Amino acid sequence: MYLLLWAIGVLYRFGLQGRFARIAAIIAEERRDGSSVRPAHTTLSGLSPRELEIFALVARGLSNAEIAAHEHISEATVKTHVSSILRKLELRSRTQLAALAHEQGLVVPAP
Repeated sequence: MYLLLWAIGVLYRFGLQGRFARIAAIIAEERRDGSSVRPAHTTLSGLSPRELEIFALVARGLSNAEIAAHEHISEATVKTHVSSILRKLELRSRTQLAALAHEQGLVVPAP
């Protein structure tokens, strides 16, 4: 986790603060009971910062169209990111992706 935070800090200084602030917010999101979310599983370290953003949005149940509108990118780009994420994490579906995110505590279920 320290290495991840260090890397975010370094990249932040290179002018990427907006994108990495969102990633840090996703990672540091608090649970309803106030405890911090556990650090990301080591398998997530192979994802790019943009893929981590898309990962979090897919895990929250957003469709490709909703992600595209939220991130101001095309649906084709979203599909490319999702395919890359599934391949890198050796998953077969968005459902498995969401399950992994919930198992790792990266997404807190809605009330």
